[in-house]
Amino acid sequence: MNEEMLYKAIGLKEQSEELEKNIEFVNEQLAELVSLEESLSFFDEREKEILAPLGKGIYLKSERKEDEFFVGVGAGIIVKKTPEEVRKIVQSQIVKLKETRMRIILKLEEYSREFGKMMGELEGVKG
Repeated sequence: MNEEMLYKAIGLKEQSEELEKNIEFVNEQLAELVSLEESLSFFDEREKEILAPLGKGIYLKSERKEDEFFVGVGAGIIVKKTPEEVRKIVQSQIVKLKETRMRIILKLEEYSREFGKMMGELEGVKG
């Protein structure tokens, strides 16, 4: 019985560690989206010259010719969106990520309670 409970406790601990990694990933994604949302506000100022990211911290100075954005919607499809449409998309993604983070946190708390209960039972059997 002790050995079986110990394996379950170890499994819970591993699942908890995986959930913590997931929370970290979601937090990183949230930070990127919040930064993007803040960056979108600059387009309201009608700045024509921008630094366009190419990747890995490399930027290209460019001139903005339109007020619309090109947005990848999956499967290699790109559509035009207004700044307000893009803002709404980003805000929606932020809400979904916050909900996901909350679900992960609740599951992590559930695992933590279960782990604590198992450890208490193991201590009771031990003592």
